[in-house]
Order: sequence, then structure tokens, then C-alpha cells
Amino acid sequence: PVATAPAPASPVAVPPQDPPKPGTHADITSPPAFVDQDCGSAPPFSLTYLEGMPNWKVIQNLTVARIMRNQYVSDCDNRRFVIAKIASQGMMYNFLWFQDVLAYALLTNRTMLVHTWGKSWTYARDKFCEVGGVMQTWNCFFEPVSSCPLPPLDQYVCWNSPKAEATKVVVVGQTPKMKCGFFVPHWLPTLKKDVAHKLDYFSRTQFVRFFFRLEARVKAHVAAVKQALNGTLDGAYHGIHVRVGDKHTENAPKEFPRYLRQLRQLPPLNATVKTIFLASDDPAVVEQALADPQGYTIVTNPFEERRSGGQWNQNHLLGRVNATEHVLNFLTDVYLLSEATYFVGTQSSNVGNAVIELLCARRGSIKWPGCFANTLDGVKFSSANHGLLDGPHWSRDR
Repeated sequence: PVATAPAPASPVAVPPQDPPKPGTHADITSPPAFVDQDCGSAPPFSLTYLEGMPNWKVIQNLTVARIMRNQYVSDCDNRRFVIAKIASQGMMYNFLWFQDVLAYALLTNRTMLVHTWGKSWTYARDKFCEVGGVMQTWNCFFEPVSSCPLPPLDQYVCWNSPKAEATKVVVVGQTPKMKCGFFVPHWLPTLKKDVAHKLDYFSRTQFVRFFFRLEARVKAHVAAVKQALNGTLDGAYHGIHVRVGDKHTENAPKEFPRYLRQLRQLPPLNATVKTIFLASDDPAVVEQALADPQGYTIVTNPFEERRSGGQWNQNHLLGRVNATEHVLNFLTDVYLLSEATYFVGTQSSNVGNAVIELLCARRGSIKWPGCFANTLDGVKFSSANHGLLDGPHWSRDR
């Protein structure tokens, strides 16, 4: 176990970095196309592996190229936009529903932008996120999603308004109720819906990867955490995320040993990897893991105040816990979990879903042997509240 280190001093606010330049994809001659299909009639994921599919890396490159061409344009004055309003729910909730907004943007040939609609973001309340007296929201922690600035407020029209099609700027305040914009490269033959689902999911993992591009100061915080852990995470390690919210939403406590049992059930498990990075909202979970590591080396974010008895409830972030430090540590946790070899999380958690999509995007491939136990070319994911394929609840004997 790694001893808890004192929290670092708050970083000095610096202006957000310039938008990244669009990637070069000289080998790509045909951009992908979006094909509308009815979500409601789509069957469950097939358990059969894809056969005869092109290299997943090619599809990944096509998706990334399409995103970059759509989001980083040279003529913003003549571009149409869709504005995503940041929701008040958790940060990873925004990441997951932003996928739908970006899919809508690509489908309607608009560039997606992010806005908080005249108020500061829940997770960016202090002066750390102000630049020139203006509150920064998304750009405070992530790289800008576009090279274009937000247009004037008087140009906004709701996305489902009858005037939306002919309007330059539309706004989406919640997940659009629209048909799935499946990512299907037009040079592929006609695909069954289960295959289209796989392609759609894989492309959306690239969406999350695009959004989760950490701003420079967040990257520096990640590096500081890894340095404080003295190289423990420089090699292979497993990731486990235990969400305290499950104790309230599912009314069933999830003790840490249950997650370890799930980890051991993931074949073929690399028995030589004995390091686990643990992220949790609950200090009691960390204490339990450190008290009985069961042969593993358990490490946590040493700068996280919640793990040393601080107030972890986000409703009190403006009190005992600094909001900016809280977000920096949270994003560090998500990043480190997404770099793990094996990951065990909770299906009902937006964090768990975001981590597995980042894992899939990093690996550049996806296979679906089951609904809740996903094999991603060597990366294993288990939903801890599903017990591999046990069903929606914990078995009584677990």
C-alpha cells in the first residue's frame, strides 16, 4: 500500500491552450457515411464475432478524420453549429451524452460547440477557471472541441424547432431523441443491424476519446500523481472503480473483495500483474482494500482529500474540499483507470461506462462476447453489479 501524501498546492491558472491542429490522414480517400437506422427495432448485440471485417484501425482512422474535419474548420463565419449545453449531472454523464450531440452534428453537417448557457459549470466555480475575467468551462479542464468560437447568443434556436434546419445555430439541452446515426463506411457492403451496432459503438468510443483530451495543467497533475506513486503504475496494472453511489441507487453495498473476485474471474488473467489502482468515492472502501489486499499491491491517488477523511459529497465541494482540486483528482482517476490492462467497474456508473469506452478506443478494436463482460482484444471489463453474466443483481452467495 502507498502512504497518503499531502495534497499539492493549487496550480496557477494559465490561459487555455490553442486548439489542436487537425490531424493529417493522407491515406484516406473516402470519408465515412452515416446511415439512419431505427434504434427501437434494433436487436441485442450478437455474440458472434465479426468475420471478414476490415482492420479496426482503418475504421478508427476514418472516424478520427471525420471528427477532425468537422470540428476544426478554416471558415467559421460560414459554418453551421450545434451547441451542447453542459448538464448539471456528473462530468462523465456529459461525456456520454455528448456522443449523441456529436453524432447529430456529423449527421447534419454542423460543428459541435460546448456552452454552459450563461452560468458557470458546477465543476469550474473558482477563479482557477477564469481567464481575463471570463469564466472558462470546458476549456478549463479539456482541450477545445472546435477551432470556432461560440456565436452570439441572439442566434440560438432549439434543435427541434421547425426553424432549426434553416438556422445557423441550434442548441441541444438534453440527449436528442433521434434515430441512431450508425457509423457505416460507405465502401462496406450492406450490414446487418448487429454489425452496424458494433461499428456504431466503436465509432462512439472515438467520440469519447476525442472529448477526453486533457488540458495541459490536468496532464501535469496526472504526471504529478504518477510521480508520487514512485513508478508503481509505470508497468502493467489493473483498475477498479467502486462507486459509493451504488449503495444508494441499488441499495446494496459493494464490498471491495467482491470486485477482487470479479477480477479473478476474467480469463485469461495475467497472474503476474499484482498491482491495482483503486478509485472510489468512499474512504471506507479504500481502508478496506488496504487492510486486506489479498496478495495485491493496492494504490490510490495520494492527493485525493476524500481518502484522508475529507468531505467527499459533491454537494459540499465549496466547503471543505476545493472544487478544482476535486476535479483534477477525479480526471486523474479516470485517466489512470483507462490505462489499465484489466478493468472492473459498475455498469450503472457513467464513470465505468466512460472508462470502458476509453479502453476500447485506446486498444483500437472491439469484440462483443456478452452484454456485461466485454472482451476488447485483451482488455477485460466486468460490471461488478452484474457478476459477469449472472444477471442484473448480486447473487446471494457472492
